[in-house]
Amino acid sequence: MVLRQEGEKVSYNTFEVCHIGMKSIFQNDPNSELINEKVMRDLEKEVFKVDSIHLVKVIDSFNCDVFSKDPKGVRRYHVALEKNSRFSHLYRIMDIREKKVDSRYQL
Repeated sequence: MVLRQEGEKVSYNTFEVCHIGMKSIFQNDPNSELINEKVMRDLEKEVFKVDSIHLVKVIDSFNCDVFSKDPKGVRRYHVALEKNSRFSHLYRIMDIREKKVDSRYQL
């Protein structure tokens, strides 16, 4: 039996990176291993007041939508990922854009 060695890379899939990365962002404590440096700089001037993540919808291997609830209602964030075997978790958040929630059926 081999136990995980300390420092061993743990690969996350698209869903895990979107969920864990956005959760850290919404808690105003971004995880630098899951988020691109450019996005980290942009997040320094933002403060989120999100109650919870309502839904994570994986579009493909490099894109997902994260729906969150906050005091103003439901918000949708389109998250673009980049993949590289040198990243500690294989994927990293490359871009985040707030999108309009098209209809109540999209939830």
